Amino acid sequence: MTVFASASSNLQTQRFHLARSIASTWSSYTSSRGKTLHCRMPRRQNGLARHDLIPGDIVSFRFPYLDEREEGVSGPLPNARPCLVAEVDPETESALIVYGTSRWTRANTGYELRVNHDLNACGLSRPTRFVFSRRVRVSLCDQRFELLAHGMPVTGHLPKLLMARMTWLLSLISSKYDGDEELRHVHEWLGANEIKDRDIVGKLMRGNAHVVS
Repeated sequence: MTVFASASSNLQTQRFHLARSIASTWSSYTSSRGKTLHCRMPRRQNGLARHDLIPGDIVSFRFPYLDEREEGVSGPLPNARPCLVAEVDPETESALIVYGTSRWTRANTGYELRVNHDLNACGLSRPTRFVFSRRVRVSLCDQRFELLAHGMPVTGHLPKLLMARMTWLLSLISSKYDGDEELRHVHEWLGANEIKDRDIVGKLMRGNAHVVS
């Protein structure tokens, strides 16, 4: 697979273009659980307001949501939900968004950040857990952000103690990719649902995976 990028492009921009190349070639793939997962098509979205976000912000975001409606993909768009901004990259003007849910289950134990207190500071109406195994990189202009009354998608911010937990979880996630940051970032641009799918995405990067048509 050939990816065209200028010599001045940094690693983040190269990862962005690699993810675009994969998503343009394969619209979906079979996950480790046998499910069909659709590849997001990462793109810079012009004409939309750029949101000034920082790590630790909690935002109103429509997750999950395909960037574009594709043939065979139907159903109503999901409602916006509280999500966590885990990383912000100024080079690609993108943010890593972590799925938030008020459902308390044993799924993804060890990869979650739970907010039980400081709900007002976080802009949350109920205890919420942010699941780091479900995350996606998106443009800071992404249409999936839901603007609130003040014109921004931000509802609040994590307190200092939980910021430390967030940093630790990001390190844990990175370690599960054996330090291969290119693989981690490409997986996140496409939309990471399971950490164990990293090997499948790695095969997509090498062009050797069986892909669902």
